[in-house]
Amino acid sequence: MNIKLIVVDDETDIFKLYELFLKKEISDGLIELHSFDGGRTCLDYMNSNDIDEDRCVIFSDINMPEMDGYSLLEEVKKKWSDVDVYMVSAYSRDDYKVKAESLGAKMLIPKPVDFQYLKDIINGYIK
Repeated sequence: MNIKLIVVDDETDIFKLYELFLKKEISDGLIELHSFDGGRTCLDYMNSNDIDEDRCVIFSDINMPEMDGYSLLEEVKKKWSDVDVYMVSAYSRDDYKVKAESLGAKMLIPKPVDFQYLKDIINGYIK
């Protein structure tokens, strides 16, 4: 069963790294990768598509223009409470971690991202 992996980051070059590190899983049909450069476009996509909350995982940057990752996290959790959201940030201070987890994030992943660690997390969703 495949998972829908949503990556939200205003640094769009990060999307290529996800594609490279998950190339086999994507080509095998285990991961359906969707990338958005902001929270608003991510929410637009989610609102206009059928989201299976048990098969959807989001990795979102925190610091983005227009809508930050915390606001995205709050909106996602209001409508899709069972979707797992991981926050990704260059600022891995304790206050960032506490805020992310208090809003419902699974965890805060520091940048630069250890893509092998990320891949291990994602592969945990593939059954």
